[in-house]
Amino acid sequence: MASASNEMASVSTNLPAMGSSIFSSQPPSSTPSAILAVPDAQLPSYITPFRETLDPGILSFLHWRGALSVPQGAFRESLLRAYICYVHPSLPLLDLGEFLSAIEDDGKSRTVSLTLFQAVMFAGSTFVDIDVLEREGFKSHEQARRMFYSKVRTLYDADLETDSLTLIQILVLMTYWYDKIEDPKRRSHWMRIALSFVTDLGLIHHSSLIALPAAQQQLRRRIWWCCLMRDQLISFSERQPPSTPWNESDFPVLLIDDLDVEGLSKALDRLQVLDCKRQSQILMQFCFQKIKLSILIARILHTQYEWTSHRSIASLRSKLFLLPKSSSSASAEYMSRDQELREWGDDTCTALHQSVDIDPSRNSTLVAVHSAVLEMVYSNVLGLVHRPQTLSVHPEDSAAKALQTFSHQTLRRAAMRISEIAEYLNSADLLRFLPPIGLTALLFAGLQLVKDSRSASLSSVHGTTNQNIEQIMQAMIRLKEMYPQAHYAVSVLELVRNKNLDLEGDESLAIASEQVNANNAQTEPEQIAAPEQLNSSEKPAVITGSSWGGIDYSRAKGVDFESLLNLDDVSDIFVSGGFGIADFEQVDWSEIFQERNWDA
Repeated sequence: MASASNEMASVSTNLPAMGSSIFSSQPPSSTPSAILAVPDAQLPSYITPFRETLDPGILSFLHWRGALSVPQGAFRESLLRAYICYVHPSLPLLDLGEFLSAIEDDGKSRTVSLTLFQAVMFAGSTFVDIDVLEREGFKSHEQARRMFYSKVRTLYDADLETDSLTLIQILVLMTYWYDKIEDPKRRSHWMRIALSFVTDLGLIHHSSLIALPAAQQQLRRRIWWCCLMRDQLISFSERQPPSTPWNESDFPVLLIDDLDVEGLSKALDRLQVLDCKRQSQILMQFCFQKIKLSILIARILHTQYEWTSHRSIASLRSKLFLLPKSSSSASAEYMSRDQELREWGDDTCTALHQSVDIDPSRNSTLVAVHSAVLEMVYSNVLGLVHRPQTLSVHPEDSAAKALQTFSHQTLRRAAMRISEIAEYLNSADLLRFLPPIGLTALLFAGLQLVKDSRSASLSSVHGTTNQNIEQIMQAMIRLKEMYPQAHYAVSVLELVRNKNLDLEGDESLAIASEQVNANNAQTEPEQIAAPEQLNSSEKPAVITGSSWGGIDYSRAKGVDFESLLNLDDVSDIFVSGGFGIADFEQVDWSEIFQERNWDA
């Protein structure tokens, strides 16, 4: 089935570093020539005029910083196409019909906030085809993304926008930027500010929406759920505390109609996408299911994980990250969370199996990309549930050991499935449409596969496992052109893959062997594209040998340190958690574990 177009890809810039003050003493580098640096009076008619009380000096500064420069003509249309196809379906923050009509009729019916417009351009720049960017003078997606984010950040810091609802939309779109791990104004920072406006507007309370027109009620419910979903995904990927006040009973009820399927359908029709009505229905169903999944993520983090501080040996700085709870109550929650996830998978299959083909190549580009992302997140969340079960040592032939074996199998299957999806996206030239959350899934899968490649009990599948590791590595290398954090992810995986860890030196502390039937180990994980996919099998693997050796980690309390490699803790610490790869040797791991009481 034909899709919008394959003209989305990646971006970068040679502007000053993000996070620096907008009052930099040095002028910014010149922008590509096709982006017009226009004075305030010559901004497009569809841009909302600045308030009369705005200091002219601020306008001069904004012009000097390039924040008043707006994409024109075909370039603007390419950015809008990318946003409509690859951002809005997964985060429907805007009233897309009103936004596009303002541009199409050149502001005759309504206008658009300049800061919001630049935020949309920034979000879309991630998925524009690289050829389009090169024609505009950019060398990479990261460069273009950096430049557009600079515009949004400068406009936001200048306090041009005063409408709280618009500010929420701007701030949530700003969370698509992530650069330096030590930057205090990271995604969670912008998310917290957005949620403060959500609280002020009362979007979290159904009673505050009743007096509004139906269309406004739908928009505000949609914005609230977009905020909750984005907050939980950021918390999940960065292992930072979620900012959403958690009381499910008070949340406004979300209906599929609230996601404005008709608005997306008209936008896709504007782009001459074939079968736009059907595709918009499928894409919004994906979004609806992802919102449900974000609620499950919140429950998992709340019931199975807790905050633990760590510090560098050479520093007094302490940071927080998530580790599984060690209490028996957390173990009791494990089966409930697993069952909820399985039910979510069944529900998703039921809702979509008639719309999404088992063979992804038969789906449109839009459906293939968004279904792949949803399945990668689902597989990653399965790992989130099952990782805590692998950390304790249990007697052989015990019920706890059987459950642990099931968790090991689930982790392996989830990692294998993510690598298969990455391979498909890469071979179909669709990897360039993978959002940042996909990088979190890739790193989880890579770390799990590295662990499996070192397991003596899985020697029969080492060949396949190593091949999958290479697929994951190649995918992350491809994403380096788009996302700065992909550089860290590649470094983390290389470091862990090449690190010599003495995990099997002392029999008294030996890792409990994984009693895994070879056939079970080679069974593919659960998929969500169609029910028929849930029970397929892999080809036999090639046998290769591998072993760990080197650094001695204390496991005096029965902590299975090898299972730490199952966690996204490593990815969160080094990619999103606050310090760099060079600090790996400086982490005091004994401090992390010494006060934790693990159930044996």
